[in-house]
Amino acid sequence: MPVLLPSQPLGTALKVALKVLHEAPHGNAMIARKGAFILEMQVFNASVSSSILGVLMSSPQNPPMREAEVRERIFASALRHFSQKGFAATSLREISLDAQTTKPMIYYYFGSKEGLYGNIVRSILEEMADAIRSHLPGEAAPQEQVIAYCESYLEHFLAQEEIIALVLREVFGLGGVPMATFSQTLGERVRQPLDEIVSYGMDMGVFRRDGVATCATAITGILNMFILAHVFGGADIDREAPLTQVRYYICGLSAQS
Repeated sequence: MPVLLPSQPLGTALKVALKVLHEAPHGNAMIARKGAFILEMQVFNASVSSSILGVLMSSPQNPPMREAEVRERIFASALRHFSQKGFAATSLREISLDAQTTKPMIYYYFGSKEGLYGNIVRSILEEMADAIRSHLPGEAAPQEQVIAYCESYLEHFLAQEEIIALVLREVFGLGGVPMATFSQTLGERVRQPLDEIVSYGMDMGVFRRDGVATCATAITGILNMFILAHVFGGADIDREAPLTQVRYYICGLSAQS
């Protein structure tokens, strides 16, 4: 009697099993039962293999090609809901329904609601960093580049005030992952062009040698002081006021002072 291996295709398995049944001598119940058993086991194995394959294909450990698309839909949905209602008033259920996915997929890609919000914050700040860098004059003197950076910093905030102001209110209240992400991205991405300008100015002998990060943080601190006063205190932002203070700081940083 032919041997049926588990790896055989179901079509082959059926043919072999049916052949066993057909060739069984009339009245030989033993061979007939063997043929029926083979047929039953192959159908069972094929069914189990098909089920396992389906699970694996839909499992986060083996994501299909549309993984990036699902993540982008979640991100876009979260940005929309967080921008409209804020962190506390937005539920993951709303986000998942809008993104046409499930809550477990949000946890898979972002870890938590806080992790998802942290990704939103990082994206907003990275967009700000790219916008600032794109407006910096390449051949200007270091002092002029610092002022150009500050002007672009303020202009971007005012152009995107609604969403940036919302993020500021949220992260200061939430703390934790969103606040840590905000602080890290602000330092690593948004302040980076200014770090490079200050470092270049020191290398050129225009600015006296000092801690680059310390000096750049002091400059952005002047800008942020006016922005926070506007967001939390309702104070108007006069563009010239923070720029004047930055110019005073640059004079103090000058190698000739």
